[in-house]
Amino acid sequence: MAISATLKAGHHPISKTKVLVVALFIIYPLGALPFILIEIYNQKKYAFTLLALFMGLCSILMAPSGDLYRHTMNYIAFKGMDFPELIGTYIKFDFTLYTVSFLLAKLSLHFELARGLFAFVGFQCIFWAFRDVVKHNPTLQASRKWCFIGFLVAFCVTDFFILTLGMRHGLATYLMVLGIYKLFRCRQANGWCFVILSGLTHFALVPFAALAVVMRVFPFRLNKWFVIAISGFIIIFSTTILESVINALALPEMVKQHALYYVSGYWGNEFLEDRSQLYRIYRVLYQLVIYPLIVVFFINYKAKTYTPFKGFLMAGSLLLFLTFPLSEVFARVAALMLPLYVFDLLLGFTLTKPAIRWMRIIVFFTCISICSQVYSFRRHLIHLSRIHALAYSPAPCILWQTFDERWIHKHINPDGSFDS
Repeated sequence: MAISATLKAGHHPISKTKVLVVALFIIYPLGALPFILIEIYNQKKYAFTLLALFMGLCSILMAPSGDLYRHTMNYIAFKGMDFPELIGTYIKFDFTLYTVSFLLAKLSLHFELARGLFAFVGFQCIFWAFRDVVKHNPTLQASRKWCFIGFLVAFCVTDFFILTLGMRHGLATYLMVLGIYKLFRCRQANGWCFVILSGLTHFALVPFAALAVVMRVFPFRLNKWFVIAISGFIIIFSTTILESVINALALPEMVKQHALYYVSGYWGNEFLEDRSQLYRIYRVLYQLVIYPLIVVFFINYKAKTYTPFKGFLMAGSLLLFLTFPLSEVFARVAALMLPLYVFDLLLGFTLTKPAIRWMRIIVFFTCISICSQVYSFRRHLIHLSRIHALAYSPAPCILWQTFDERWIHKHINPDGSFDS
């Protein structure tokens, strides 16, 4: 009777495959991974959620080095801090991470859960947008092969390491991606929620929020040939342009100095002088796929097929060109533009020879980028992380993995670095 009533109400019974895959994921996440990918190939919605959870578990197992060390130390400090002190010391503008850390500290829950949560939410943002892309492209709906290839590209351009080691900027980036997609592709007002939350997670995403406001309030179209024509000028004089804009804005002096630090200061390009030539090569390869994606976007951009989403991408491309000479800033802007370019590519994908040729090129460059990412962070993965726990641990045990304060002081230097 109950089953009959459920079916009449329009609900579908839970499949045995779904139950088995979820149960296997709880017992042995790594063992469930092949079945999760098969279910994604079969376009099952729950499988995307399980994969995002899997990436969250991987994030929990990464050691707190780099920026993550500072965030972990903040969490430890929050244990002995009351709420008014938190507001006075840490709550300025982008307060999402500090609020989550404070709550975990007061609930006696370890900080690694915040990392897992941020990674889970970040990947879910990309997966939601990808599923919507598939809904609006009959070719991807009909061809599971190309749909899965498109998924792999979207998955691989989502940077696991900035989500895990950067946390604030990583999550803010992918919240902004989903917000922009909802606002300009889906025309959904709830996209503003993600745009606002992105800015409250990391202030560096505020320029993209401002661009979204301008393009919604004062819709304008940028001519492709105009953008191409001025791109060289923008790239050559990017530092001067950005310095002038930052100084002209009515911003607190501290914010201006911080922004200029990434434009004409150490993190503009000076930090590369302290790195090896090999590091500089990896830096280029890390996001190498952005270049063919830009080319195919400009080739496919035509006035008769204009959409507000393509319009935002064209404006975003200008920002990308403007930051091109500034390695660190360019990397951050590219992290946001990468999935947006991929979504635009997939929205227009057909089984024509040119489209298939470009998709193969994108896949090739994506493979180079993902290999470079893994190699760049090999020391984190090999020497400090507990990623090996995936080989023998159930999901609940991984959830409670933690790097305690004594372990951190023993293995991580005060500047967040470590000795391999």
